[in-house]
Amino acid sequence: MSYEEDIAEYLAPFVFDILARHGKPLTLEDIHNSSHTRGLGLVTLEDVEFTTKSGVESELFVEIEDRFTGNLYTLASNADELVDRARRNQKSTFWKFWKANDTWLPTAIEKIKESYGHTEDPQTPTSTTAPASDRIVEFTDNQEGLLDAKAKTDEALEAVKALNDPGHFDEEVERVIREVESGRALLESQQVNIDLVERLLFEGLSWLGKRFADNAVNAVITTAIIAVAALLGIPIPG
Repeated sequence: MSYEEDIAEYLAPFVFDILARHGKPLTLEDIHNSSHTRGLGLVTLEDVEFTTKSGVESELFVEIEDRFTGNLYTLASNADELVDRARRNQKSTFWKFWKANDTWLPTAIEKIKESYGHTEDPQTPTSTTAPASDRIVEFTDNQEGLLDAKAKTDEALEAVKALNDPGHFDEEVERVIREVESGRALLESQQVNIDLVERLLFEGLSWLGKRFADNAVNAVITTAIIAVAALLGIPIPG
């Protein structure tokens, strides 16, 4: 195995998760920025490129050429099937990614870099938005929007949970529900990291909306997504 192969194997589940949550094509820079908001500060843009290129070769991802913005990446049509099969194999990094705690992947990346002598400092993501440390916000000027986002999120969570008894959802749904609950809890703070709220709350609700697209609960989730998007000042899905 080479450094590139090891990095690609361990980052592939993360990249799949990011692309699935966003539900739209992303650039390498988009994915790299997401890695830093998810605690993967040692991941470089080159690491992301190794991973996406490997995923394209294995037909997990699709590369869309764009000479102005840089190539875009999205999930292949059979990606869900490939990942579902991989997640049933306990030796697979996909199984470990969904089963292990949040420190598993950062620790694995650190150990891989150490074993190959890659001791570079954490990179600063290439982003057109303010860094996370500068994106601490207060919603004091938008109390109405804050209350609406809270109420709509509570309604969405209640509706999703009512679909089944606790513990009977598949593990991924349970995990995303917990993330949405964590994002909802952040709205009770006087100051919040908007990037963290977006990752946990907005992306989590968006994932649930896709997961339950054919269920009547989707309308309630969509209402929550719109309310949260309006609060955070991000584009409201069409």
